[in-house]
Amino acid sequence: MKVIILGGFLGAGKTSVLLQLAKHVVAQDPGNPNRIAIIENEIGDIGVDDQTLGGSGGYQVQSLFSGCVCCTLAVELVAGLQQMRDEINPDFAVIEPSGVADPGDLKKKILDYVKGVEVSVIEIVDAQRWPRVVRAMGQLLPNQIGAANLILVNKVDKVAETDVAAIDEQLRGYNETAPIRHISANAQLGTGVLDMIAGA
Repeated sequence: MKVIILGGFLGAGKTSVLLQLAKHVVAQDPGNPNRIAIIENEIGDIGVDDQTLGGSGGYQVQSLFSGCVCCTLAVELVAGLQQMRDEINPDFAVIEPSGVADPGDLKKKILDYVKGVEVSVIEIVDAQRWPRVVRAMGQLLPNQIGAANLILVNKVDKVAETDVAAIDEQLRGYNETAPIRHISANAQLGTGVLDMIAGA
């Protein structure tokens, strides 16, 4: 089972990427009911994203409420992944944690307690709001970006090319090795990017 953690702050585009990835993975083997499972972490009483995902078909949705999957719900998440592996064993399990989660810590917990899985972190960065994210969440960025196996810079269509280049340079300060790919808020992800996410 391949576990993919989709990191990124609120509004970066995680759910959009998740939906496209899920549809892409399912399309590779449409007759397989256990291709992909989605685990969401919603803070609050109502999972709006869960309602969106629930009607999509072809994959499972398990919503985790109140708290952060990498800390207060870590035991529940690990137990859920173990049960999912033992009973369903999907090819992919995609986790969309809260925006302030530490994906590196979450990855370590999964690898420590769930045997026989691969884990990768895909970090989604909002190019349009990047300066505000740096100001408000700067202390979280080294762990958020540093843990990534692949970085997607979203909404590059909303900012100048020089701003995108500056963002790339800042990201390299947090993570020297992860591939960086630019994606647009107004366009579907290409097959190449989706394959990169699945294979990261």
